Amino acid sequence: MKILQINKYHYIRGGSDSVYFNTTNLLRERGHEVIHFAMDFVENETSNEANYFALNNDFTKQNLMQKIIGIPSFFYNKNAEKRLKELIVASKPDLAHLHIFYGSLTSSILEVLKEYKIPIVVTVHDYKFVCSSYLFLNNKNEICEKCEGKKHYHAITNKCVKGSRLFSAVFALEAYYRDAVYPIHKMFDRLIFVSKFSAKIHNKYKQEFEPITSHLYNFDPFLDAKVANNKKGDYFLYSGRLSKEKGLKTLIQAFSRLPNIKLKIAGTGEEMEALRSIATDNIEFLGFLKGEELQNVILNASFVVTPSEWYENNPMAVIEALTLGKPVIGANIGGIPEIVIENTSGFLFSAGSEHELRSTVLKAEQLSENDYSKLSATSRKFAEEHFSPAKHYDGLIKVYNDVLEK
Repeated sequence: MKILQINKYHYIRGGSDSVYFNTTNLLRERGHEVIHFAMDFVENETSNEANYFALNNDFTKQNLMQKIIGIPSFFYNKNAEKRLKELIVASKPDLAHLHIFYGSLTSSILEVLKEYKIPIVVTVHDYKFVCSSYLFLNNKNEICEKCEGKKHYHAITNKCVKGSRLFSAVFALEAYYRDAVYPIHKMFDRLIFVSKFSAKIHNKYKQEFEPITSHLYNFDPFLDAKVANNKKGDYFLYSGRLSKEKGLKTLIQAFSRLPNIKLKIAGTGEEMEALRSIATDNIEFLGFLKGEELQNVILNASFVVTPSEWYENNPMAVIEALTLGKPVIGANIGGIPEIVIENTSGFLFSAGSEHELRSTVLKAEQLSENDYSKLSATSRKFAEEHFSPAKHYDGLIKVYNDVLEK
């Protein structure tokens, strides 16, 4: 099978980009041919299709005047339309698998795929289809469902996007335009949701999604090669982006009142300096880590903590921890409680509750070596049952075949 993988970035900038590359490698290992379509960022990994990539018009990296001038291309990217046509004529793919593309490659690529009768599968990494701000958060960083999937004007009144009425208006208008001109249930052949929570909330607000809904967790491509460590470490770990919705202020406040328990924070982001300013001596910032260096930090931790205060979907930080036998303390929100199972793969606490988080950390810290070893073993077993490459491939290829048959 020849599969066209489409994503805004052809380099790893976040979890969705990792999934894009992991999926490519998984398919190639099973004998499929994969071709790529993305935008031509200088950071891009090498690709045989790079000459076909669309011009970079990244809305998020432009100054105000560039953004205003470029508003039309945020709705419909003519260059992406032209380049994708050229790629399809040259490569003739059987199926297209899309990841992040709105606001960059835009709905223009859907026109092309429909014109050439190429089935479209989309992995839904965020809440863009039902929330203009992607995150179900308002300008106060509070959970907000006022738009209910279709009432996008609330994003403007609440200034949900970057605290700006202009940005919010552009994103809301793009959503209205997309719903009217490119209704998702008519444009796409299948939606893959990476958490049951995400599938449920999308179908709640847009029932027309139900007939094309599938669920498939993300996977760890290196799971089979990883050796778990069932020994209790001497620190807790947060790994990921340092941004407001991740609950890091609550995390630091909790550990600031636990001076004898160490917390390490691996990652960078816009909240770095603000978080450093309130951290106590038992909290260490490691900066951005990846690969073997990050894996070693996870392996030697006691627990990984995921204190998110938004509808976290299917976090790779949790998956990576469990594959290494490291149980997780997770906020009971979004898709987290689907994979952080109490006393099986970790412990849960109420999102945003410093008191509950602190109590849960103390409970985890007081586990005996024997009880910790048992929890580590069940964490690894849970990962093997849910996040293996083989399981993911079986689910993915079933989606592909179902779509092609129809």
